[in-house]
Amino acid sequence: MRPGATADIVGIARDLVERAGRPVADEYRLRFRAAFRRLASPESAAPRPALGQGVRLMAFKPYVILHRYDRPRATVFVLRVLHGRRRLAVDAP
Repeated sequence: MRPGATADIVGIARDLVERAGRPVADEYRLRFRAAFRRLASPESAAPRPALGQGVRLMAFKPYVILHRYDRPRATVFVLRVLHGRRRLAVDAP
């Protein structure tokens, strides 16, 4: 996971605890883990070449997960986790 994605998730968790409480934040944590496991299948997310070479987007309402799959290394790099209404940009290689 790239630093930007880690910061995104920490911010989301803090916001959820404040706005909805710990049980809701814990439920999202579990849902995020399940979503990250699905990223290992590149076909599970739409390519977004405008955001960078190899970048894919998975909807995770109300968020989106931007990631890159490195096929030779069989590794997924989570680049950002953003609210779906936010303007999308990738600032990580």
